[in-house]
Amino acid sequence: MKRNLLLLLLAASVIMLASSCRKFVVTSGTPLSGTWYLESVSRYDGYRWQTISTGYESGTFYFKSNGNISYHDALGDLYGSWNLYPVTSAYYDGYGHYTEGYHQVLALSLYEAGNQHPAADWLFEDCDFNGGNSFAAAYTSGGFTYEFHFVRE
Repeated sequence: MKRNLLLLLLAASVIMLASSCRKFVVTSGTPLSGTWYLESVSRYDGYRWQTISTGYESGTFYFKSNGNISYHDALGDLYGSWNLYPVTSAYYDGYGHYTEGYHQVLALSLYEAGNQHPAADWLFEDCDFNGGNSFAAAYTSGGFTYEFHFVRE
C-alpha cells in the first residue's frame, strides 16, 4: 500500500512539474511570418521587473518568411532582416538565469534607408512562443535582463 502511494505521489509530481514549464520551442516552419506589434518591454535588475519604453511600441513589425523585416510607425520606416535558429549552448533565459540547453535565438536588425548603422540590432538569447499569437524574446546585457513581448496583429 505504501509503495503504491509513493508511486502515485511520484507520478503526480512528475506530471505537475512537466505541465508547469512554459517553454515552447518551435521546431519547424516560420512562426514569425506576419504582422506583429511590440506590446511591452520589461527590464529585470535581479530584484524586480520594471516596464520600460523602447520607442518601438507604437509601430508595426512585418516579419517576412524570406528573413526580411520592416517596421512602420508615424516617424517613418525601417528595413532589415531577422533570423530564428535553434542553438544548444549556455545562455541567459528570460529570468536572467545562466543555463545550458536547447533554445531558440532570434537575431533582428533594422536600418533607416541609406544608413549603414542599425537603428535596432537585437540578439535575443531566449524566445518563448505562446501558441503562435504571441511570443516573448529576452536578452541580458549590462547586468539587466530585457524581455520583449510581441503580439500578432
